[in-house]
Amino acid sequence: MRRRRAFPRFRLSLSTAVSDESVVIEALRRGFADYVKKTDGFWNELPLVLERVARLGRLKGRLDETSALMSTIVEHSSDLVAVYSGEGKLVYVSPVCLTLLGRESEELVGRSWMEIVVPEDREHLQTIFARLGENTHQASTLRCCHKDGSIAWVEGSRGAAQDARERPADDRPHPS
Repeated sequence: MRRRRAFPRFRLSLSTAVSDESVVIEALRRGFADYVKKTDGFWNELPLVLERVARLGRLKGRLDETSALMSTIVEHSSDLVAVYSGEGKLVYVSPVCLTLLGRESEELVGRSWMEIVVPEDREHLQTIFARLGENTHQASTLRCCHKDGSIAWVEGSRGAAQDARERPADDRPHPS
């Protein structure tokens, strides 16, 4: 399959006299930050569009810096950090899982916590998940199955991730 060449990572604004909707959609899909059609008011609109594109670029830069910092913290933490989907499947597990559970992150992603917790603690885990909305920072102790067959006692807290408007997010972080 032939892959399209990507545009540079900086923000661009596309100006064209073409009014075809597909041009706008394709430009945005390829990474253009904004689109302005050349009309009679083009020169008046262009400075506002370029200002908006520059602001988006600055915000994206700050977001990238914050994301890199958070990734560094999580990747080097001695605490296990896991994110699971609404269906209970792990979508991210920090590298310390190798030390704590004897498994690489890749071995755990896509699996359910139910597969990792010992059978005797699964009912307790279901109760924890069921009460997620009641107390977003409740601590719990569970026994997990280490790859070598031993038991790893894991004490953790979990909470529902929320967006900036305090609405539940689709994925829930589960630091352990």
